[in-house]
Amino acid sequence: MPKDRKAKAKKEQQKKQKALLQQKEYHRRRDEYNSNITELAKRLDLEEWISSFDPYEMLTCYKMRITSFVYRPVGASKLPQDLESFARRIFSSTIRNKQFTYPSGAKVSGHEVLHLLEKIAVASLTKMEEAPELYARLREKVDTFVAFMESSLQEIESDLSYHKQMIGWISSTPDKVLYVFSLNVESSNSNKNKTINESWTSKYCVSYEAVPVPSRTFTVEGSRRIGFRYGFPLNDDRENLWLTLPARLFGITEQEMLEVYIQTHALNRIVERIDTILFGMAFAICTLELKAKPNVRKVGSNSFLIDVVVCNLKLGYFVACIIDGVVLIKTFLFVTSSSTPEGNKLDTLTGLKKMDKQFLGIDKLSTYLALDVNKSPELVASFQEAGLQELLLIDKDVFSTLSKLIPEINLTENSALIASYIERRATELSLSQVEVEEGEIALR
Repeated sequence: MPKDRKAKAKKEQQKKQKALLQQKEYHRRRDEYNSNITELAKRLDLEEWISSFDPYEMLTCYKMRITSFVYRPVGASKLPQDLESFARRIFSSTIRNKQFTYPSGAKVSGHEVLHLLEKIAVASLTKMEEAPELYARLREKVDTFVAFMESSLQEIESDLSYHKQMIGWISSTPDKVLYVFSLNVESSNSNKNKTINESWTSKYCVSYEAVPVPSRTFTVEGSRRIGFRYGFPLNDDRENLWLTLPARLFGITEQEMLEVYIQTHALNRIVERIDTILFGMAFAICTLELKAKPNVRKVGSNSFLIDVVVCNLKLGYFVACIIDGVVLIKTFLFVTSSSTPEGNKLDTLTGLKKMDKQFLGIDKLSTYLALDVNKSPELVASFQEAGLQELLLIDKDVFSTLSKLIPEINLTENSALIASYIERRATELSLSQVEVEEGEIALR
């Protein structure tokens, strides 16, 4: 019994020490918060306004301040650890690197806007009604502050929403699982919270749901092929994940919309050919374009080319067929491929073959980001005649920004090599035709 009493007393003592440490930490953080608010008030010329807040109002702002991001799965599936770490870095750096300029010229960081001033701005709206005389005297300064906070918070919200979307794109695998992210602010004052960090504060909650991609087996030209339901998390709407296309685009009148399936082969070709953009980004952008403005052309009895457009530039085609009442995308062709209308015309004009295109690299996006078209008017002429001039007029600012997401990408300018190679092949083609004609004459 004495031993039990001793252990119990020790446990109680440890509990008191822990509570005391928590209380000290609480006061330290509160004092630090108040000190930072005082410094910001001086910087923004709001000392008189913020000093009018009574201790209870300041305590409420402190307790309800936004402190962190939390990540919460919807359902049983959790985000892989490396992807959650990536998401944390993205969201933290978004806030940390954000800078705003106050109308007076003072600099305010994203951290100060979100974690320090956000609740002060909310409290200011109530204070305007409770202290009308003070507000009337300081109206210009207070209105400037509230307007600044509204626009700054909207910008932060927009940035976080964009990065949330980007994380969903990068995390998702179209032939395995799609991750749908949503973002909202939530408050907590639960007694279950154990630490100062968790207690009485607001947090950005990043919720995510892992959605498995359905698959079907199709028999294509006598071979069994697996197709995956074409979907991508373009927004927070789980119900709007899956792509459908108007049946009329494929000459079908009995149905209004067709489900779309895609083979892994097509996804792999996108990685290879649109090689300067992270796959998730490229796939999301072309899917957005496909949803908004689908363009389909029939090239065989049951063969269709579907335009693949990224940032207003047609980079190629999905090759598709209709099977079992759905659209099945079999592969992706870069726009210079011999099996596309433009690529076929380029072959006819230049004599280039598949191996030539691979050698010159004109079958992938990275080549065109490095080209200097001013050095090769002959190259421009050939591509223009083939209907490929848009590749040479690519918006390098837009695509180079996307390329920076892939640090190992290496761009090499080789317009002179491509132009001279095309010239030689055209000469060879011309000579070959002369030899054929001479041979025909000799046989007469």
